[in-house]
Amino acid sequence: NGAVIDQKQKLDAGDTEKLRIAFIYKEIQDTTEYPDTDQSFTISVQIDYVQKDNTATDKPAPPPLTSFATDSWETIVSTIQAGGTYVLGSTKQIDLGTLGTHTIRVANTSTPDECEGANFSETACGFVLEFVDIIVEQTMNTGGHYKGYGYEYAWNIDGWPLSEMRSFVNASIYNALPAVLRDAIIDTTVISGHGSTSGETNFTSVDKLYLLSSHELWEDVSDLSGGIDYYDTAYPNTRQLDYYKDLGVTSEDYSGAIKQNNGVDTKWWLRNAMSNSTVYFMAVNDDGDWYYDYAETDYGVSPAFRLAGPVSNVNTFDADSWETIISNVRAGNLYDVGLTKTVDLGSLGAHTVRVANTSTPSECEEEGFSQTACGFVLEFVDAITFRPVNSTDTNVGGWPASELRTYINSTIYDALPSALKSGIIDTTVVSGHGSTSGETNFTSTDKLYLLSTHEVWEDDISGQGIDDYDSAYNSTRQLDYYESIGVSTYNPSGAIKHDKSSNVQWWLRSADSSNTNYFFYADYNGGWYKYNASFNCRVTPAFRIG
Repeated sequence: NGAVIDQKQKLDAGDTEKLRIAFIYKEIQDTTEYPDTDQSFTISVQIDYVQKDNTATDKPAPPPLTSFATDSWETIVSTIQAGGTYVLGSTKQIDLGTLGTHTIRVANTSTPDECEGANFSETACGFVLEFVDIIVEQTMNTGGHYKGYGYEYAWNIDGWPLSEMRSFVNASIYNALPAVLRDAIIDTTVISGHGSTSGETNFTSVDKLYLLSSHELWEDVSDLSGGIDYYDTAYPNTRQLDYYKDLGVTSEDYSGAIKQNNGVDTKWWLRNAMSNSTVYFMAVNDDGDWYYDYAETDYGVSPAFRLAGPVSNVNTFDADSWETIISNVRAGNLYDVGLTKTVDLGSLGAHTVRVANTSTPSECEEEGFSQTACGFVLEFVDAITFRPVNSTDTNVGGWPASELRTYINSTIYDALPSALKSGIIDTTVVSGHGSTSGETNFTSTDKLYLLSTHEVWEDDISGQGIDDYDSAYNSTRQLDYYESIGVSTYNPSGAIKHDKSSNVQWWLRSADSSNTNYFFYADYNGGWYKYNASFNCRVTPAFRIG
């Protein structure tokens, strides 16, 4: 999986590990020693494994990174999802538009066993970021009438889940976050303490952003019957965040909980209601000690949220509904590359889609790089129909101007199940151009798209290869599926597709840079070919879910 295998590294039962083997050829100083004819090499690889006793070791965790402040959000998200992490307490500035520029801190990186317990809040489990400073000062609820009673200073009835503050945090503040960060924030199960209203028990909500609770800040070390754990009924349903634990923040040593608004120590709200009251929520005093006040009081708002960490792939792609698949992908629970599922296209028939890609390497973040082989990509395994790219033999305007693009993004897209269409995202598609004067690589935004040459084949021909005719070859990458089965210009059979069990020719979106007539396609044997745009080939598009 991209890391050097350590001595005695353990492979648990049922786990898989992708191994990449590099063959490095000897550098010969005297070029006359090189052969002057083509050579064939037979290479065999032997991997020995043994059943070990308890001397085996777990895979070493990568050291935490120190680059949180300077890494882009794209890099931070991909690092966490790949199993990396950042140094606890690291900070980064974030621009919230009209809400100003603020600071975020790495508040938690661990997931102890208690996080897996029933009725345990996820708010201090996994990779948690919290705001270091106060974004705004606001009330938890506004005074007035609630459930038939008047409350001059507002109420804590129904707790955090039905508070005005929760709505504000998960709307105004959430929407002010950068889009790339918003997309990576996962739903968090939030357990919150209740007030003294008859019949109330601890509340459970699912939030993107949430306020912290008392135990997530302070470890209650007092022996008092009226300590923090008395006034917060959900105190045992969460844990102290790693950051505050490392600082030694307790009910008696609390200065580490101080937060500021524009440089001034400021009281700030927590999400738990006070258990002995119908009108108070708990808060943090300006000296870091615990405090409480009427829900209508203006105190600081300083929420937290979680990013998705590494997850195991799921293997129920064929059986899962599209709603479940979309939910899994958005939560980071990906499916194994190569898994297939039947999809009904109505009058276009039933066809098969395949998980063609799940990874998002750093090159996907480069400017001008096609997103067509980045993230969770599905492709059709078999032919849906056969059509020309254009009704005349022209590649002028490339893929964006083609009649086939219009057909795919209307007729085929419209035939997809509604549940699937709801998960298909817009994809930035970079495509190669023909020889028409002045043309450069094309960029379009599509729901469905044809693959390009590099997304199928790795070009291992020197001179007159695909990369000599597809001008956008280096603007994309090979899909994980084709890479995993070793598809190349020398070994193309893995690119064969079928129509009713017969091998077929199928279109790619890449124009031939050497003329104004041709587009590329995959031939019967899986090899690359190019021909007139009016030629009838099979159509097997791809798309991304996110």
